[in-house]
Amino acid sequence: MLTANYDKYRLRWRFDFNGRASRWGQWSRPATRLEDMAAFRNAEGLIRAAIEAQSVETDDIHTVVECDGHDFCNFQWISAAFGLAAPYARIVGIALITRDEQCRVFVDGSTKIENRTEADKKYHYETYGR
Repeated sequence: MLTANYDKYRLRWRFDFNGRASRWGQWSRPATRLEDMAAFRNAEGLIRAAIEAQSVETDDIHTVVECDGHDFCNFQWISAAFGLAAPYARIVGIALITRDEQCRVFVDGSTKIENRTEADKKYHYETYGR
């Protein structure tokens, strides 16, 4: 039995600030430069963090999930490995991580919300300071 999967959405992160321009990530691609990564953005004045989706069929853009700036911790790309002889990875989603929860949004349009563990909270605080 064959199963065909295709991406329905391109995903990106978005920051909205008080008193300065909004910032966006690249569509379904992690940045290669530190200054373009969400984890290294100055979060001062952050009023909203969000994940946006763009339909591959219509190019319409909509917000899938958002949180208040004071609750934001990080974004995290989700990749899946595939291939037999030479393994490859591709982006299959992005997670919005808040103080107590994380919401994973996938390119097929599905979402998954989970509570964060104490170990995960400690790791993010020690690594990113939030």
